[in-house]
Amino acid sequence: MPLCSQVCSKTNSYFKESSARCVDCGDAIRNAVALLVACVFAIVLIVGLVSTVRSSWQPRNATAASVLLQARRLYQVWRQLGMQSKVKQAIGFYQVVASTPTVFDVSLPDESYANWVRALSWPAFVDSIFLPGKCYSENYLALLLSGSLWPWGAIAAGLVASVAWESACKGKRQRPSPSWRGTIARGVGRILPFALLLTFLCVVSASTRVFKTFLCDSFVFEDGDAANDYKPVYRSYLHDDYSLDCSSSEYRRSRNWAYALIALWPAGIPFFYSLFLGLNRKAIYDRKPNELSRSIGFLHRDYKTQLFWWEAIELLRKLTLTGVPLLITDSQETARVILALLVSLVFLVVSLVAQPFKRNVDNWLYAAIQLALTLIYQAVLLIKVCEESSEVCETFGFGSSSSGVFLFFLVFSTMALGAMLVLGVAQVFYASSRSLPVLQLQKNSTPPDLYLVDKTGFHLFLSHTWQSGQDQVAVIKRQLQLCLPGVRIFLDIDDLADISALETYVTKSTAVLLFLSKGYFASRNCLREVRRSEQAAKPLVLVHESDLGKGGVSFDDSRAECPEDLRNFVFNGRSTIRWHRIGGYQRLSLKLIADGLLRASPAYASQKPDPLSSWLRFSGELALHEIVFRRSLTLHFSALNPGAKELCAELQTRLAGLHLKEIGEQPPSSTVGNVAQGSAASRNRMSAEASAAIGPLLLYLNKETFMGTRGARLATTVRAARAANTRIVLVHENDEALGGGPFSWHFSSTPADLISDGLFSELAIEFFEFPHREVSLALAARALGAKPLNSREQICFRGWAKARSPPAVKDRIARSESLARGSEVPVDEIASDDDGTEISDTTRDTARDAVARV
Repeated sequence: MPLCSQVCSKTNSYFKESSARCVDCGDAIRNAVALLVACVFAIVLIVGLVSTVRSSWQPRNATAASVLLQARRLYQVWRQLGMQSKVKQAIGFYQVVASTPTVFDVSLPDESYANWVRALSWPAFVDSIFLPGKCYSENYLALLLSGSLWPWGAIAAGLVASVAWESACKGKRQRPSPSWRGTIARGVGRILPFALLLTFLCVVSASTRVFKTFLCDSFVFEDGDAANDYKPVYRSYLHDDYSLDCSSSEYRRSRNWAYALIALWPAGIPFFYSLFLGLNRKAIYDRKPNELSRSIGFLHRDYKTQLFWWEAIELLRKLTLTGVPLLITDSQETARVILALLVSLVFLVVSLVAQPFKRNVDNWLYAAIQLALTLIYQAVLLIKVCEESSEVCETFGFGSSSSGVFLFFLVFSTMALGAMLVLGVAQVFYASSRSLPVLQLQKNSTPPDLYLVDKTGFHLFLSHTWQSGQDQVAVIKRQLQLCLPGVRIFLDIDDLADISALETYVTKSTAVLLFLSKGYFASRNCLREVRRSEQAAKPLVLVHESDLGKGGVSFDDSRAECPEDLRNFVFNGRSTIRWHRIGGYQRLSLKLIADGLLRASPAYASQKPDPLSSWLRFSGELALHEIVFRRSLTLHFSALNPGAKELCAELQTRLAGLHLKEIGEQPPSSTVGNVAQGSAASRNRMSAEASAAIGPLLLYLNKETFMGTRGARLATTVRAARAANTRIVLVHENDEALGGGPFSWHFSSTPADLISDGLFSELAIEFFEFPHREVSLALAARALGAKPLNSREQICFRGWAKARSPPAVKDRIARSESLARGSEVPVDEIASDDDGTEISDTTRDTARDAVARV
């Protein structure tokens, strides 16, 4: 018998390739049952953990709550980074790599290489899950059927359990109980994501096993003793099991079953994927998800809408590389490699042109995988050449054997794995560093308790018009999920199953957010949502998109567009949150939205309205009253710069240690003439030292800056300041009431020589109307060199912090006016705590100086 060493005559044993000997199976059944129970337990545990993370349940134990909080943040980061796509690509890549030695009949030159490739076969999941099949049965057909049908058995068991669960729970639901047909449909919808995941993991290895049933190896046997009686006899044995003769009836039965399994796996799975995607084409294209389209999100969620069917094409690619080449006869093995090489090259080009994934990093990763496979198949082709002729192998510089070629294969596949891991880890750390921190309560630095809602309910309903608000409400949902882990937010693209039940979703939500953008009140569905909110007396959170270039609308136009019968309900007595896209400003917008969301719950209903939501804070957030100049700083401003004096006074009012100095046309330096002497290095050094000692110049940009005669004189001052190396801090006003406007306007009003000289090379600090002006002031303070107070200093300056906090600003301005009129204002009254506690002398002196400055 050919390759007799690979056929173990001893029962209950199998051939181990790494040691080239037969090994005893041991108690295979007991081991298999134990491992199976462990796998089922692990799957149940993972499903339970994922369900807990995705739910809104909060444990009472502080440690458990902290662990769950971190798990929810990791889950949100996972979703935000689109890690599902990256993991799917990694699994698909190594499914293809692990099948390469068998499919292309590559002889691995070293045992260590063979062990390395076998280690990559972990995604196969089908063939020899725990021990080789010979340990369970000597019958090849039984092994073929069990290895190909167990995933379907698992899916059937899950379906039965899911339908039973739905049947048991339907009586407990508040809505009318569905029919048996509806119960089965809900059960199928619940188990469908699991079925898609399992078939994705198993289809490649199962299909390869089926195709290997048609792969027989021919051997020559001698017939006759004498030379003249010699006749070569050819016999074929199954490549996957050399104990099975391909001319036997047992093999013919196995081959007939293999034809049926082709319809189930390599033909059936792509068909079912295409069928599911085709049935939901309209829902995916129109971005109006239904229950089925959400259940099959595993197939289309990572791809562009116009290429939602790419998963089926990707599956056909993998099957072409791992199964179809086995249908080519042994005499044409080189044709298998050429086919795989051509397929990889075609998909490399197509991936670069089509860019099927939503995220660019996924597109580049997909292209890198195709390139790696192309190089691997080139290595396989060279191995085939080396097996035919060692002389030809030497001409390629790989020596006389294929070891060097396989080392090439090893290096590139390992590099691909390393690149995937490094890319994934780097992106996770990068996103974590830039993602929003958790929102906390100011009083105890703990996350706010999210009140429980029904499984079908939501904490917040996002009402918006698709035309101008879809992208930004998606950002709002994603960011709120990061800073409020466990929050449930309704967004139609994610949660809408039936457009006719729109009012029901509003009713099941605790609060409703209206995203006021262009055409909002012209949308029929938006009006349905607003009217239902009025009928159900839902708390409203108004968010205004004011950027006209990005679907925005003026507040007055939005109010005028609102129907008269809804105008009072929507606008009267409600503050509007301006939506921002930039870092710190967006954080404040999100905090204000979270404020409205939380105050709609019974737990925080008694919380007083606060224009800054000061009872909430992000971890690591610095309020303006927690920033101070450790050394006195003189801030200069020009009398020729309209609005600069008022802004500087506003900064001085809010910041300790800041002094102001008004200048005319001369730069804020009295040493310019002295600096002009000496070497260039000494001039630069002296100029820098002089600039640091003198203080920066604030340049306030509004519609009047650089306009008219005063503007020309201001330009002269700016030129002189830049010549003296004086630092210029740019501040751009956006509040129209203060002469603000778009920054692009300054490129036409500013003298060309200042623009070319790099006046706008540094970003200007954007100033918006209150409450986002608090963020602008804090950014300006940090730009001027203010530093945050440490914990000890915060205790010392507590009274001063309260004295200059936003609610006290207007009161202190009124007191300063009375001081200017000569009225006496007791300093101790300003520098006292609300609770009547005594304040240290340092705090009182600081407050006294502050009042005197004002």
